[in-house]
Amino acid sequence: MKPDVGLYGGFAGVETNRAERDWVQHVSMLDGTTNGIVVLISGGSPATTVDGFTIRNGLGAGVRLYNTRVSFATT
Repeated sequence: MKPDVGLYGGFAGVETNRAERDWVQHVSMLDGTTNGIVVLISGGSPATTVDGFTIRNGLGAGVRLYNTRVSFATT
């Protein structure tokens, strides 16, 4: 991902703003199908966001970070 990009899951497709999404009811999956890294963030900024996804099946890593600071939240 490039710096300052926000990637948000949990949408049904009818919402008009991000606050309406429900990532429990509308599961959004980032699936690496064992082909490698699922999410790669290099040099991200505080505005770089991955939110509302289940990340699975990465080969060796689901998420790989280079030269960045991030925080993770789980629900």
